Amino acid sequence: MAYRLYVGVAFSRQPGENRKVAKERLETIREKGKEKCAEIDARLDDLVRRMNNVSEPAEAPAAPAEIIIDIFKDYQELLKQYRQVSPFGSWLSNHVAKQRVRPECAAVMNEPQAAELLKIGQTQERKNQLCCAYRSYEKAMKLLPAPSAQTAQNKFLKMKENPRIVESAKTCAELEWCHKTYARAEKIEDKNPQRAQELLSQIIDRSPADSTVHRAAADRLEKYK
Repeated sequence: MAYRLYVGVAFSRQPGENRKVAKERLETIREKGKEKCAEIDARLDDLVRRMNNVSEPAEAPAAPAEIIIDIFKDYQELLKQYRQVSPFGSWLSNHVAKQRVRPECAAVMNEPQAAELLKIGQTQERKNQLCCAYRSYEKAMKLLPAPSAQTAQNKFLKMKENPRIVESAKTCAELEWCHKTYARAEKIEDKNPQRAQELLSQIIDRSPADSTVHRAAADRLEKYK
């Protein structure tokens, strides 16, 4: 990329005139990126304005979700082009992240993940795996205001009324943590046996005594004695 070449010259021991030209070219690249970003921002701002303009329903866009997805594809393309352009690349990454959490955008951009979690939760609920469904709905709920996240929130709040499900979900979460931590202890025990022992001790403290992971951690810890 030309940017890297200009950076090399701008901060090298090249003659002063060469460095000056390189720095000017770098600034031109940054300004071009800013212009492109401003154009995308303007499209998004106009779309959101039309979506929220209840006084002029005829002005409402026909397929706002599709337009939002296309706009964020353009943001991603811009990020690919300018991610390494300092300091504009860092600013752009933060800017796109802020645009993504705008309610109108988040409702669209979070929907695929929320829909998948909702589907998983519904399948688990049909199988009477209520603690797992509870946790899937809880994860989906964090993706509000996506429509599927709203559905998941309703299901989560209903299940939360049942203390047995809540307690079972807590146990399930602890066991999941224990299994992940056990795998981590296995991975690091050759290089860092002391840390592995610490993790195994934590697993024993946090897991039910009759669980498989508890027994496995206890057996593995015994080998260090």
